[in-house]
Amino acid sequence: MRRILLKAVAALATAVTTLADVTLFTDRALFEASGSVIENTNFDDMPQDIITLDPLFSRGSVTYTAPQGIIVGTGTGFNNPRALIANNMWTPLTASIDTATFQYNMLGFDAAVLGAEAFGVDLSVTTSRGVYTVPISLNAGQPLSFYGVRATYQGETITAFSLNVKTPTWGSAPAITAVTLGLAPVPEPEILAAFSAAVLVTIGLSRRFAR
Repeated sequence: MRRILLKAVAALATAVTTLADVTLFTDRALFEASGSVIENTNFDDMPQDIITLDPLFSRGSVTYTAPQGIIVGTGTGFNNPRALIANNMWTPLTASIDTATFQYNMLGFDAAVLGAEAFGVDLSVTTSRGVYTVPISLNAGQPLSFYGVRATYQGETITAFSLNVKTPTWGSAPAITAVTLGLAPVPEPEILAAFSAAVLVTIGLSRRFAR
């Protein structure tokens, strides 16, 4: 029983990673359970073709600022299971977030790359404190991968984000849907540090008992 419990906690730690100043989630259920979802937008209502968007296309609180944004439907041969927004110039996909009504500190989305397989994708998140960049892994077309980010400081808001394919620089487009914004209670720094330390101790114990 102890080994099963330790393995479960270790799996939870894998799906939730505390970085320098943000917490990264790879499990949507855990991400949404960590706070209150305010909006969740997608592009399922769009025609299942390639649709060219206005230079500043908005959906909900998110404005997509790619030089030439497009919606890539499921009937376009890219193997994507849902309509996705992308940059017609391949990379990066960039967006800003309107925080006038809600000071969002949670951002999540489902993502893939369209075109050539990507060997290196950076997720950059801009908050009221700075810009944080983390490497992520995306599949070509499907299945879609979930990534969520939550700010870790009191009063910190998420104001923009971007997805950039590093290799290749042409022919591979990061694309997203199911963009989720929310509000999460942020623990005091000392509580967050104690939680992170407890997770690390638990991982160490799980590895010890697994030997």
